[in-house]
Amino acid sequence: MSCGLDKQKLLIIQGAGCSIPFEMPLVQDVDREMIIWSKEFEAKQPSKINTNFFQEIWDASERYYKEGTYHHGIYPNFESVLGNMIALANWITPPERLDGLISTFGDPIIEELIGPTPFGTLGGLLGLPNDTRKAVRDIIMAQHGYLVNKLADYFRKKCLDRTKPIDSYKKFLEEIRKDFDVGIYNLNYDDVAIHAWPEAYTGFDSNGLDENIFCPKAIFDRKEWGFVYHLHGSVHNHIQTDKQGKTDKQRIGWKKDLSSSNFTVYDKNHMSLVVNSNSSRMPMSTLLAGGFKLEQLSPEPFQTFHSSLVRHAYEANAILIIGYGFGDTHVNWVLKNRYRYDKTKLKVLTVNKTKSEKLEVGYWMQCWRHTFADFDSFSSLEGGNPDIFYPLKGKKNKRINDKNGIYLKGTEKAFESDGIIKFLSEKY
Repeated sequence: MSCGLDKQKLLIIQGAGCSIPFEMPLVQDVDREMIIWSKEFEAKQPSKINTNFFQEIWDASERYYKEGTYHHGIYPNFESVLGNMIALANWITPPERLDGLISTFGDPIIEELIGPTPFGTLGGLLGLPNDTRKAVRDIIMAQHGYLVNKLADYFRKKCLDRTKPIDSYKKFLEEIRKDFDVGIYNLNYDDVAIHAWPEAYTGFDSNGLDENIFCPKAIFDRKEWGFVYHLHGSVHNHIQTDKQGKTDKQRIGWKKDLSSSNFTVYDKNHMSLVVNSNSSRMPMSTLLAGGFKLEQLSPEPFQTFHSSLVRHAYEANAILIIGYGFGDTHVNWVLKNRYRYDKTKLKVLTVNKTKSEKLEVGYWMQCWRHTFADFDSFSSLEGGNPDIFYPLKGKKNKRINDKNGIYLKGTEKAFESDGIIKFLSEKY
Protein backbone atom coordinates (compact mmCIF):
# COMPACT_ATOMS: atom_id res chain seq x y z
CA MET A 1 0.00 0.00 0.00
CA SER A 2 1.20 3.51 -0.82
CA CYS A 3 0.48 6.51 1.35
CA GLY A 4 0.69 10.28 1.33
CA LEU A 5 2.93 11.80 -1.30
CA ASP A 6 4.00 8.35 -2.54
CA LYS A 7 0.68 7.74 -4.23
CA GLN A 8 0.58 7.78 -7.99
CA LYS A 9 -2.41 9.09 -9.93
CA LEU A 10 -4.92 6.83 -11.65
CA LEU A 11 -7.30 8.27 -14.23
CA ILE A 12 -10.43 6.17 -14.83
CA ILE A 13 -12.43 6.65 -18.02
CA GLN A 14 -15.82 5.11 -17.32
CA GLY A 15 -18.09 4.41 -20.29
CA ALA A 16 -21.65 3.16 -20.44
CA GLY A 17 -20.51 -0.47 -20.42
CA CYS A 18 -19.24 -0.05 -16.88
CA SER A 19 -22.79 0.48 -15.61
CA ILE A 20 -24.57 -2.28 -17.50
CA PRO A 21 -23.88 -4.87 -14.75
CA PHE A 22 -25.73 -2.53 -12.38
CA GLU A 23 -29.00 -2.49 -14.35
CA MET A 24 -28.27 0.50 -16.56
CA PRO A 25 -29.55 0.18 -20.16
CA LEU A 26 -27.74 -0.99 -23.27
CA VAL A 27 -27.56 1.33 -26.28
CA GLN A 28 -30.06 -0.97 -28.03
CA ASP A 29 -32.49 -0.46 -25.14
CA VAL A 30 -32.29 3.31 -25.57
CA ASP A 31 -32.69 2.92 -29.35
CA ARG A 32 -36.02 1.17 -28.89
CA GLU A 33 -37.24 3.75 -26.39
CA MET A 34 -36.22 6.62 -28.66
CA ILE A 35 -38.35 5.27 -31.51
CA ILE A 36 -41.34 5.05 -29.14
CA TRP A 37 -40.75 8.57 -27.82
CA SER A 38 -40.41 9.96 -31.35
CA LYS A 39 -43.86 8.63 -32.19
CA GLU A 40 -45.24 10.18 -29.02
CA PHE A 41 -43.85 13.55 -30.10
CA GLU A 42 -45.34 13.17 -33.57
CA ALA A 43 -48.79 12.41 -32.13
CA LYS A 44 -48.70 15.59 -30.03
CA GLN A 45 -47.93 17.94 -32.91
CA PRO A 46 -50.74 19.73 -34.74
CA SER A 47 -48.54 20.71 -37.67
CA LYS A 48 -49.19 19.24 -41.10
CA ILE A 49 -45.44 19.04 -41.64
CA ASN A 50 -44.06 15.56 -41.05
CA THR A 51 -42.80 15.94 -37.50
CA ASN A 52 -41.16 12.55 -36.86
CA PHE A 53 -37.77 13.47 -38.20
CA PHE A 54 -36.10 11.00 -35.84
CA GLN A 55 -37.90 8.12 -37.58
CA GLU A 56 -37.13 9.52 -41.04
CA ILE A 57 -33.43 9.73 -40.26
CA TRP A 58 -33.43 6.32 -38.59
CA ASP A 59 -34.97 4.75 -41.70
CA ALA A 60 -32.52 6.57 -43.99
CA SER A 61 -29.62 5.36 -41.81
CA GLU A 62 -30.78 1.75 -42.05
CA ARG A 63 -31.03 2.00 -45.85
CA TYR A 64 -27.55 3.47 -46.04
CA TYR A 65 -25.85 0.92 -43.79
CA LYS A 66 -27.60 -2.02 -45.42
CA GLU A 67 -25.85 -1.19 -48.67
CA GLY A 68 -22.64 -2.43 -47.05
CA THR A 69 -20.45 -0.08 -49.08
CA TYR A 70 -19.34 2.09 -46.16
CA HIS A 71 -18.97 1.67 -42.40
CA HIS A 72 -19.12 -2.11 -42.58
CA GLY A 73 -20.51 -3.55 -39.37
CA ILE A 74 -21.92 -0.24 -38.10
CA TYR A 75 -25.64 0.14 -37.49
CA PRO A 76 -27.87 3.11 -36.60
CA ASN A 77 -28.07 4.13 -32.97
CA PHE A 78 -29.88 6.90 -31.15
CA GLU A 79 -26.80 9.10 -30.88
CA SER A 80 -26.02 9.06 -34.59
CA VAL A 81 -29.66 9.89 -35.39
CA LEU A 82 -29.80 12.74 -32.86
CA GLY A 83 -26.59 14.11 -34.38
CA ASN A 84 -28.06 14.02 -37.87
CA MET A 85 -31.17 15.82 -36.59
CA ILE A 86 -28.92 18.72 -35.55
CA ALA A 87 -27.15 18.59 -38.92
CA LEU A 88 -30.43 18.61 -40.85
CA ALA A 89 -31.86 21.45 -38.77
CA ASN A 90 -28.81 23.58 -39.54
CA TRP A 91 -28.76 22.55 -43.20
CA ILE A 92 -32.28 23.77 -43.91
CA THR A 93 -31.99 27.01 -41.91
CA PRO A 94 -32.33 29.90 -44.41
CA PRO A 95 -29.84 32.79 -44.47
CA GLU A 96 -30.43 35.28 -41.69
CA ARG A 97 -28.29 37.54 -39.54
CA LEU A 98 -27.69 35.04 -36.75
CA ASP A 99 -27.25 31.97 -38.89
CA GLY A 100 -24.98 33.15 -41.66
CA LEU A 101 -24.80 31.09 -44.82
CA ILE A 102 -26.35 27.67 -45.32
CA SER A 103 -23.79 24.92 -45.27
CA THR A 104 -24.06 21.15 -45.41
CA PHE A 105 -22.07 18.93 -43.09
CA GLY A 106 -21.50 16.50 -45.94
CA ASP A 107 -22.98 13.52 -44.12
CA PRO A 108 -24.17 10.75 -46.48
CA ILE A 109 -27.28 10.24 -44.34
CA ILE A 110 -28.23 13.88 -44.93
CA GLU A 111 -27.56 13.44 -48.64
CA GLU A 112 -29.93 10.49 -48.57
CA LEU A 113 -32.60 12.62 -46.93
CA ILE A 114 -32.44 15.76 -49.08
CA GLY A 115 -31.11 14.75 -52.47
CA PRO A 116 -30.48 14.50 -55.21
CA THR A 117 -34.00 15.13 -56.61
CA PRO A 118 -36.64 15.87 -55.61
CA PHE A 119 -34.74 16.46 -52.36
CA GLY A 120 -35.19 12.97 -51.02
CA THR A 121 -37.77 11.56 -48.64
CA LEU A 122 -38.37 14.82 -46.76
CA GLY A 123 -39.94 16.36 -49.83
CA GLY A 124 -38.23 19.48 -51.14
CA LEU A 125 -37.28 21.24 -47.92
CA LEU A 126 -34.99 23.65 -49.75
CA GLY A 127 -37.83 24.74 -51.99
CA LEU A 128 -40.03 25.82 -49.10
CA PRO A 129 -40.45 29.50 -48.15
CA ASN A 130 -37.95 30.75 -45.59
CA ASP A 131 -40.53 31.04 -42.82
CA THR A 132 -41.57 27.43 -43.40
CA ARG A 133 -37.95 26.27 -43.35
CA LYS A 134 -37.47 28.03 -40.02
CA ALA A 135 -40.60 26.31 -38.74
CA VAL A 136 -39.25 22.93 -39.86
CA ARG A 137 -35.93 23.72 -38.17
CA ASP A 138 -37.77 24.57 -34.96
CA ILE A 139 -39.78 21.32 -35.11
CA ILE A 140 -36.60 19.27 -35.53
CA MET A 141 -34.94 21.02 -32.61
CA ALA A 142 -38.10 20.70 -30.51
CA GLN A 143 -38.23 16.97 -31.17
CA HIS A 144 -34.54 16.71 -30.33
CA GLY A 145 -35.25 18.48 -27.03
CA TYR A 146 -38.24 16.28 -26.31
CA LEU A 147 -36.17 13.15 -26.85
CA VAL A 148 -33.27 14.34 -24.68
CA ASN A 149 -35.77 15.22 -21.96
CA LYS A 150 -37.26 11.73 -22.14
CA LEU A 151 -33.74 10.27 -22.10
CA ALA A 152 -32.93 12.08 -18.85
CA ASP A 153 -36.21 10.90 -17.27
CA TYR A 154 -35.49 7.35 -18.45
CA PHE A 155 -32.03 7.26 -16.87
CA ARG A 156 -33.25 8.84 -13.65
CA LYS A 157 -35.93 6.18 -13.35
CA LYS A 158 -33.36 3.45 -14.04
CA CYS A 159 -31.18 4.84 -11.24
CA LEU A 160 -34.11 5.10 -8.82
CA ASP A 161 -35.37 1.60 -9.64
CA ARG A 162 -31.97 -0.10 -9.38
CA THR A 163 -32.11 -3.11 -7.08
CA LYS A 164 -28.73 -4.72 -7.73
CA PRO A 165 -26.11 -3.55 -5.22
CA ILE A 166 -22.94 -1.93 -6.51
CA ASP A 167 -20.79 -3.43 -3.77
CA SER A 168 -18.27 -4.92 -6.21
CA TYR A 169 -17.51 -1.54 -7.79
CA LYS A 170 -17.42 0.16 -4.39
CA LYS A 171 -14.97 -2.41 -3.03
CA PHE A 172 -12.86 -2.14 -6.18
CA LEU A 173 -12.58 1.65 -5.78
CA GLU A 174 -11.75 1.30 -2.09
CA GLU A 175 -8.93 -1.13 -2.87
CA ILE A 176 -7.46 0.83 -5.78
CA ARG A 177 -7.51 4.06 -3.75
CA LYS A 178 -5.13 2.46 -1.25
CA ASP A 179 -2.42 2.67 -3.89
CA PHE A 180 -3.59 5.56 -6.08
CA ASP A 181 -5.06 9.02 -6.01
CA VAL A 182 -8.08 8.36 -8.24
CA GLY A 183 -10.10 10.56 -10.56
CA ILE A 184 -13.07 9.34 -12.63
CA TYR A 185 -14.54 10.78 -15.80
CA ASN A 186 -17.97 9.26 -16.29
CA LEU A 187 -19.03 9.40 -19.95
CA ASN A 188 -22.48 8.04 -19.18
CA TYR A 189 -25.35 9.85 -17.45
CA ASP A 190 -25.96 7.43 -14.57
CA ASP A 191 -25.09 7.71 -10.88
CA VAL A 192 -23.23 4.41 -10.45
CA ALA A 193 -19.82 5.98 -9.83
CA ILE A 194 -21.00 8.50 -7.24
CA HIS A 195 -23.00 5.80 -5.44
CA ALA A 196 -19.87 3.68 -5.28
CA TRP A 197 -17.85 6.67 -4.11
CA PRO A 198 -20.20 9.22 -2.48
CA GLU A 199 -17.34 11.26 -0.96
CA ALA A 200 -15.90 12.11 -4.37
CA TYR A 201 -15.94 15.74 -5.51
CA THR A 202 -18.36 16.38 -8.42
CA GLY A 203 -17.50 19.98 -9.31
CA PHE A 204 -20.75 21.24 -7.80
CA ASP A 205 -20.76 22.90 -4.38
CA SER A 206 -23.71 23.23 -2.03
CA ASN A 207 -25.57 26.51 -1.77
CA GLY A 208 -27.43 25.25 1.27
CA LEU A 209 -30.36 24.06 -0.80
CA ASP A 210 -31.22 20.91 -2.71
CA GLU A 211 -29.59 22.35 -5.81
CA ASN A 212 -25.80 22.67 -5.93
CA ILE A 213 -24.03 25.23 -8.10
CA PHE A 214 -21.22 24.59 -10.58
CA CYS A 215 -17.79 25.93 -9.56
CA PRO A 216 -15.38 25.99 -12.53
CA LYS A 217 -12.71 28.05 -10.77
CA ALA A 218 -12.64 25.56 -7.89
CA ILE A 219 -11.97 22.78 -10.39
CA PHE A 220 -9.05 24.61 -11.99
CA ASP A 221 -7.63 25.63 -8.60
CA ARG A 222 -7.98 22.11 -7.21
CA LYS A 223 -4.66 20.24 -6.91
CA GLU A 224 -5.94 17.08 -5.26
CA TRP A 225 -7.74 14.32 -7.12
CA GLY A 226 -10.59 12.34 -5.52
CA PHE A 227 -13.26 13.40 -8.01
CA VAL A 228 -16.03 12.02 -10.23
CA TYR A 229 -16.78 14.33 -13.16
CA HIS A 230 -19.62 13.71 -15.61
CA LEU A 231 -18.20 14.84 -18.93
CA HIS A 232 -21.44 14.43 -20.89
CA GLY A 233 -23.88 15.39 -18.15
CA SER A 234 -25.57 13.59 -15.31
CA VAL A 235 -29.02 12.50 -14.20
CA HIS A 236 -28.48 14.97 -11.36
CA ASN A 237 -28.00 17.96 -13.68
CA HIS A 238 -30.72 20.57 -13.96
CA ILE A 239 -31.10 23.92 -15.71
CA GLN A 240 -31.13 26.35 -12.82
CA THR A 241 -33.83 28.82 -11.86
CA ASP A 242 -33.47 32.17 -10.11
CA LYS A 243 -35.27 33.27 -6.95
CA GLN A 244 -38.32 34.21 -9.01
CA GLY A 245 -38.44 30.72 -10.49
CA LYS A 246 -37.33 31.84 -13.94
CA THR A 247 -35.09 29.47 -15.87
CA ASP A 248 -31.50 30.52 -16.50
CA LYS A 249 -30.97 28.84 -19.86
CA GLN A 250 -27.19 29.00 -19.65
CA ARG A 251 -26.58 27.67 -16.12
CA ILE A 252 -26.62 24.02 -15.17
CA GLY A 253 -26.78 22.95 -11.53
CA TRP A 254 -26.92 19.68 -9.60
CA LYS A 255 -30.02 18.42 -7.82
CA LYS A 256 -29.36 15.82 -5.13
CA ASP A 257 -32.84 14.28 -5.06
CA LEU A 258 -33.46 12.25 -8.23
CA SER A 259 -37.08 11.71 -7.21
CA SER A 260 -37.79 15.43 -7.52
CA SER A 261 -40.33 16.27 -10.21
CA ASN A 262 -38.74 19.66 -10.78
CA PHE A 263 -36.00 18.77 -13.28
CA THR A 264 -35.61 21.09 -16.26
CA VAL A 265 -33.48 19.37 -18.87
CA TYR A 266 -34.46 20.95 -22.16
CA ASP A 267 -37.96 21.42 -23.50
CA LYS A 268 -39.82 23.72 -25.86
CA ASN A 269 -40.48 26.33 -23.18
CA HIS A 270 -36.90 26.40 -21.88
CA MET A 271 -34.95 25.70 -25.05
CA SER A 272 -31.77 27.68 -25.64
CA LEU A 273 -30.07 27.36 -29.01
CA VAL A 274 -26.37 28.10 -28.68
CA VAL A 275 -24.77 29.63 -31.78
CA ASN A 276 -21.40 28.01 -32.43
CA SER A 277 -18.80 27.90 -35.19
CA ASN A 278 -19.99 28.33 -38.79
CA SER A 279 -23.05 30.02 -37.27
CA SER A 280 -24.53 26.60 -36.56
CA ARG A 281 -27.08 26.20 -33.80
CA MET A 282 -26.59 23.65 -31.06
CA PRO A 283 -29.13 22.72 -28.39
CA MET A 284 -28.48 23.69 -24.79
CA SER A 285 -29.12 20.65 -22.64
CA THR A 286 -28.04 19.02 -19.39
CA LEU A 287 -27.11 15.87 -21.34
CA LEU A 288 -24.84 15.72 -24.36
CA ALA A 289 -26.27 13.22 -26.81
CA GLY A 290 -25.73 12.74 -30.51
CA GLY A 291 -23.12 14.14 -32.86
CA PHE A 292 -21.17 17.38 -32.77
CA LYS A 293 -20.13 16.84 -29.17
CA LEU A 294 -17.21 19.23 -29.55
CA GLU A 295 -19.76 21.94 -30.33
CA GLN A 296 -22.06 20.81 -27.53
CA LEU A 297 -19.13 20.92 -25.09
CA SER A 298 -18.92 24.73 -25.34
CA PRO A 299 -21.25 25.65 -22.42
CA GLU A 300 -20.44 24.93 -18.80
CA PRO A 301 -19.98 22.56 -17.05
CA PHE A 302 -18.89 20.56 -20.09
CA GLN A 303 -16.14 22.92 -21.24
CA THR A 304 -14.39 22.91 -17.86
CA PHE A 305 -14.69 19.15 -17.48
CA HIS A 306 -13.18 18.58 -20.93
CA SER A 307 -10.35 21.03 -20.21
CA SER A 308 -9.62 19.35 -16.89
CA LEU A 309 -9.63 15.94 -18.60
CA VAL A 310 -6.66 17.08 -20.68
CA ARG A 311 -4.78 18.22 -17.57
CA HIS A 312 -5.54 15.06 -15.64
CA ALA A 313 -4.51 12.85 -18.56
CA TYR A 314 -1.03 14.39 -18.45
CA GLU A 315 -0.85 14.17 -14.65
CA ALA A 316 -1.83 10.49 -14.60
CA ASN A 317 0.68 7.72 -14.01
CA ALA A 318 -1.88 5.11 -15.04
CA ILE A 319 -5.15 5.07 -16.96
CA LEU A 320 -7.95 2.54 -16.57
CA ILE A 321 -10.52 2.56 -19.37
CA ILE A 322 -13.61 0.54 -18.54
CA GLY A 323 -16.83 0.07 -20.50
CA TYR A 324 -15.86 2.62 -23.15
CA GLY A 325 -16.23 1.83 -26.84
CA PHE A 326 -13.91 4.60 -28.12
CA GLY A 327 -16.82 6.32 -29.85
CA ASP A 328 -16.05 9.88 -28.67
CA THR A 329 -13.33 11.55 -30.72
CA HIS A 330 -12.84 14.36 -28.19
CA VAL A 331 -11.94 11.75 -25.55
CA ASN A 332 -9.83 9.61 -27.90
CA TRP A 333 -7.67 12.58 -28.87
CA VAL A 334 -6.98 13.42 -25.22
CA LEU A 335 -5.74 9.85 -24.69
CA LYS A 336 -3.84 9.77 -27.97
CA ASN A 337 -2.07 13.08 -27.34
CA ARG A 338 -1.11 12.09 -23.80
CA TYR A 339 0.24 8.77 -25.00
CA ARG A 340 2.28 10.20 -27.86
CA TYR A 341 3.54 13.56 -26.65
CA ASP A 342 4.49 12.72 -23.06
CA LYS A 343 7.21 10.06 -23.01
CA THR A 344 7.08 9.40 -19.27
CA LYS A 345 6.11 5.89 -18.26
CA LEU A 346 2.39 5.24 -18.38
CA LYS A 347 0.30 2.17 -17.63
CA VAL A 348 -2.92 1.78 -19.58
CA LEU A 349 -5.45 -1.00 -19.02
CA THR A 350 -8.62 -1.20 -21.09
CA VAL A 351 -11.58 -3.31 -19.99
CA ASN A 352 -14.38 -3.75 -22.47
CA LYS A 353 -14.70 -6.76 -24.73
CA THR A 354 -14.16 -10.44 -24.07
CA LYS A 355 -11.61 -12.69 -25.70
CA SER A 356 -14.32 -14.57 -27.59
CA GLU A 357 -15.26 -11.41 -29.51
CA LYS A 358 -12.02 -11.48 -31.54
CA LEU A 359 -10.48 -8.22 -30.42
CA GLU A 360 -7.88 -8.18 -33.15
CA VAL A 361 -10.36 -7.73 -36.00
CA GLY A 362 -13.32 -6.00 -34.36
CA TYR A 363 -14.35 -2.39 -34.88
CA TRP A 364 -13.74 -1.67 -31.20
CA MET A 365 -10.17 -2.92 -31.51
CA GLN A 366 -9.61 -0.71 -34.55
CA CYS A 367 -10.69 2.32 -32.52
CA TRP A 368 -8.40 1.25 -29.66
CA ARG A 369 -5.52 0.86 -32.10
CA HIS A 370 -6.05 4.30 -33.64
CA THR A 371 -5.87 5.77 -30.15
CA PHE A 372 -2.81 3.97 -28.79
CA ALA A 373 -0.87 2.16 -31.51
CA ASP A 374 1.83 3.65 -33.72
CA PHE A 375 1.96 0.57 -35.90
CA ASP A 376 -0.22 -2.26 -37.21
CA SER A 377 1.59 -5.22 -35.66
CA PHE A 378 -0.11 -7.08 -32.82
CA SER A 379 1.20 -9.85 -30.61
CA SER A 380 -0.55 -12.81 -29.05
CA LEU A 381 -1.15 -13.23 -25.33
CA GLU A 382 2.03 -12.52 -23.39
CA GLY A 383 2.97 -11.78 -19.82
CA GLY A 384 2.31 -13.28 -16.41
CA ASN A 385 -1.46 -12.68 -16.33
CA PRO A 386 -3.36 -14.82 -18.88
CA ASP A 387 -6.39 -12.51 -18.57
CA ILE A 388 -4.49 -9.54 -19.99
CA PHE A 389 -3.63 -9.12 -23.67
CA TYR A 390 -0.62 -6.95 -24.63
CA PRO A 391 -1.20 -5.71 -28.21
CA LEU A 392 1.75 -3.30 -28.19
CA LYS A 393 4.41 -5.68 -26.94
CA GLY A 394 6.97 -6.21 -29.67
CA LYS A 395 10.01 -4.78 -31.44
CA LYS A 396 8.02 -2.12 -33.28
CA ASN A 397 6.51 -0.64 -30.15
CA LYS A 398 7.62 2.97 -29.86
CA ARG A 399 6.51 3.05 -26.22
CA ILE A 400 8.33 -0.10 -25.05
CA ASN A 401 8.60 1.29 -21.50
CA ASP A 402 4.84 1.38 -21.19
CA LYS A 403 2.50 -1.36 -20.08
CA ASN A 404 -0.59 -1.16 -22.24
CA GLY A 405 -2.97 -4.10 -21.86
CA ILE A 406 -6.54 -5.20 -22.47
CA TYR A 407 -8.40 -7.14 -19.81
CA LEU A 408 -10.03 -10.05 -21.60
CA LYS A 409 -12.85 -11.14 -19.30
CA GLY A 410 -15.15 -8.18 -19.84
CA THR A 411 -16.70 -5.55 -17.60
CA GLU A 412 -18.78 -7.80 -15.39
CA LYS A 413 -15.73 -9.71 -14.13
CA ALA A 414 -13.45 -6.69 -13.92
CA PHE A 415 -14.44 -5.51 -10.45
CA GLU A 416 -14.03 -9.00 -9.04
CA SER A 417 -10.51 -9.41 -10.39
CA ASP A 418 -7.41 -8.84 -8.30
CA GLY A 419 -5.44 -8.94 -11.54
CA ILE A 420 -6.48 -5.44 -12.58
CA ILE A 421 -5.35 -3.88 -9.33
CA LYS A 422 -2.11 -5.88 -9.45
CA PHE A 423 -1.43 -4.82 -13.04
CA LEU A 424 -1.91 -1.15 -12.20
CA SER A 425 -0.11 -1.21 -8.87
CA GLU A 426 2.98 -3.31 -9.50
CA LYS A 427 6.29 -1.57 -10.13
CA TYR A 428 7.94 -1.85 -13.52
